[in-house]
Amino acid sequence: MKKIEQSNKEKASLLDQTRWATDWDYKWIEAFCGYLEVFEVSPGDVIFEEGSSSLFMMVVVSGAVEILKENSEEELMVIANIGPGQTVGEMSLLDGSSRSASAHANESSTLLILSRQKFDGMCGDSPLLGLKVMRKIALLLSQRLRWTSGQLVEYG
Repeated sequence: MKKIEQSNKEKASLLDQTRWATDWDYKWIEAFCGYLEVFEVSPGDVIFEEGSSSLFMMVVVSGAVEILKENSEEELMVIANIGPGQTVGEMSLLDGSSRSASAHANESSTLLILSRQKFDGMCGDSPLLGLKVMRKIALLLSQRLRWTSGQLVEYG
């Protein structure tokens, strides 16, 4: 992963391109971007490994990321493909637990990353912004849980 230095306005432009921020005013997008870092990854790059303690959430701006999980036979199985506007790592960001799956870049990708340390700082600096981010994360996790419940019924 290669860190790319960008201004808040440049990061805001990247985030504004994604579905992640569609319901936010631009002033909130720009404020949030003060806590984000931009990274570029190449095809095959490991972003994080299952079981690791890397504490960050990422928004995929461009490219594609594969989410993999080890099965009982220790084979890596693809459980999701993540594209522009989608996020990964919300649970680790919030609860500080180790990664429940691995993330590998499928193609050259640009990522916006919010670390646990920056998230905690943001919540202290701007509780209202912290609340907006928490609500967004809660909505995303709720949608995933509903989808997963549907899949369990379908294949259960």
